[in-house]
Amino acid sequence: MKIDTKKLTNLFHNQLFQNITSLLGARVARYFLPLISIPYLARVLGAEGWGLVAFSQAFAAFLSLIIEYGFSLSATRDLSQIQTQKNAISIQTGSVIFAKVLLSILAVSGSCVVFFFIPIFTENPTFFIWAVILAVVQGSNLIWYFQGIEKLKLAVAIEVALDALAVALYLVFVTAPGDGWMVLALLSASNLLSFFIHLGLIYAQIPFYKPTIQKAFVVIKKGWSLFLFRSGVSLYTTANPVILGLFVEPRIVGYFVGAEKIIKALTGLMQPVSRAIFPRVSALMQKSMEKAQKLVNISLVVLLGIGFLMSAACFLLAPVLINLFLGAEYAASVPVLQIMALIPVLVALSSVLGVQWAIPLGFEKTFNKIIVLAGVVNVALSFLLAPLFKHIGMAISITIIEIAVAAGILAMLWKKDQLPFDISVIFKKLK
Repeated sequence: MKIDTKKLTNLFHNQLFQNITSLLGARVARYFLPLISIPYLARVLGAEGWGLVAFSQAFAAFLSLIIEYGFSLSATRDLSQIQTQKNAISIQTGSVIFAKVLLSILAVSGSCVVFFFIPIFTENPTFFIWAVILAVVQGSNLIWYFQGIEKLKLAVAIEVALDALAVALYLVFVTAPGDGWMVLALLSASNLLSFFIHLGLIYAQIPFYKPTIQKAFVVIKKGWSLFLFRSGVSLYTTANPVILGLFVEPRIVGYFVGAEKIIKALTGLMQPVSRAIFPRVSALMQKSMEKAQKLVNISLVVLLGIGFLMSAACFLLAPVLINLFLGAEYAASVPVLQIMALIPVLVALSSVLGVQWAIPLGFEKTFNKIIVLAGVVNVALSFLLAPLFKHIGMAISITIIEIAVAAGILAMLWKKDQLPFDISVIFKKLK
């Protein structure tokens, strides 16, 4: 078989291919880094200390959503549509950064109020302080700019290098159960350094635009629907350890988060494809709906296949994965992982049909209703099941919600006759 070297060369120079491989490389690196950090931290800190760190990280991630505000989607989409207009990019970028400053003030103020209602934090105030700092620097991440202009290689390489440095420093400074706060401190330092380096790269490419409050509120208003989407997702993903921590001691949180980390590490491997394809589909829809549809269908086949393999591995190999990843102390995490084993294939389906297809089509409002409703139901289910069944109850709640989200997105697109594939053909083949 003769290899067409010209086509191969063109593929490697294709911007979409480079973006996918950059993000995939970063995700693979971030997959291997936790293979070092999580087994080490889980064993050194113990279930109690690891649970406290995991609770603080979850709180930080949830709080950072207020600052991030869905700009990773809305700003990425907007920049992808003005890639050749340097002044417009400058205005959009400056406005989003200033909006994040305003949102940071709101997030920090709100966190100081809820502090008094969270027993884990009132008993461990140092963890609260570092969790808030981590939330601000994570929410201020600038990777959305590089996604929008579809030039990710250097920006992603910087993030990965700093993540690796943070993991290396864990091994040096985190050596006892009481060193959990150092994990949050090192993560904060890593994210802060990444922010300043990315900021320098951005303003080396575009002129500085002095932002105004009016422009900041324009981008906030424009990103509102996607903020609702991210918030809804967080209510059945990011917020789970926080909700569980309201009812149980940190040790139980550690059991739950141990299994959840494995699921997130696996599903996270699919994110680079979605993150790279989202702006490309948005741009293609302006030119050729047929090409956009073809790209989404390819993504669907690939991610569903990967998701199925991940789900099967989580269910069948749960005892091995838990023992290898966390240690014998976390045997209580095995049933949690088996219950959540369906999540990778469900996430693959909802990610492609929702983020890659429904949002670029303009179905944000309906999509957001599904996500927000799912988040609210998950909170209600969690408040019902967590006090009764602890970490097992939380796993059941999450899995039910992921099934409901995937089914809801399918139903929405079917009703609007906007599925990217012909479902009648599939039914015929099945017969």
